[in-house]
Amino acid sequence: MNVMRIKSLKMVTVGFAVAAGALLSACSGQNAAAPSDPVNAVPQEQAQQMRAGDDVANRSGNTSPAPAHRQGEEGTGSGGVKVDNPDRKFPNTSRIAVLVGYNEQAGMVEFRLQRWVPGGAAEKHLDDVPGDIGTHRLPLADAATVRSALSICPTDQPVVDNEGYGAEKCSRQRLVTTLREGNSVNAKIDVDGADRIARVAEIYTP
Repeated sequence: MNVMRIKSLKMVTVGFAVAAGALLSACSGQNAAAPSDPVNAVPQEQAQQMRAGDDVANRSGNTSPAPAHRQGEEGTGSGGVKVDNPDRKFPNTSRIAVLVGYNEQAGMVEFRLQRWVPGGAAEKHLDDVPGDIGTHRLPLADAATVRSALSICPTDQPVVDNEGYGAEKCSRQRLVTTLREGNSVNAKIDVDGADRIARVAEIYTP
C-alpha cells in the first residue's frame, strides 16, 4: 500500500516538472518572437552602412570626414578669390629701364632693365643689370601717365623734377609713336598690380 502511494507521488512530481518545462519553453518562444522597440531599433541597412564606414576608416587610418569644397580657392569660379598670375614679372613695382620698342601685334612696350653705376659726365650713368639677359615686354595701360624730359615730347630745354625725372606732360600715344620710330627712352616705369605699365617718367641723362 505504501509502495503504491510512493509511486503515485513520483508520477505526480514528474508531471509537474514536465508541465513547468513546457510553460518555460512557451514563454521563451514568445520573448524571442516579440518585435523590438521601433523607436530605438536601427534599420538593418543603416547598421550595415555604419559598419562599412567604420571598416573604411579603420583601413585608411583616418577617422575624420572628407573635407568639403571651400569657396574662395583658385578655380572655384564665381565668388572665388583670384590669385595673382605666377607668370607676372613686376607687379606693383617701380623699375629703371631703357624702352627700346613697341610690339604692335602684342600691344606691349619692350624694354631692358637698367641700373645706376658710378662714372660718366654726371658722375653716374645707366647700365644693364648683370644677369638680366634679353628684352622684357609689358602692356602699356590705357590710361598710362607719361612725363617727358626731352625726347618723348621734344622741348628746347629739359623739363625735369628735382630728381631728374621728366615733368612735361605727354600723351600715351606720343610715347608709342616715339618707340615705333626706333627711338629708345631711358625711363622710370611704375607697374600696376595687373603687370601693366601705368606710368612712364623719362630720365634725363646729359
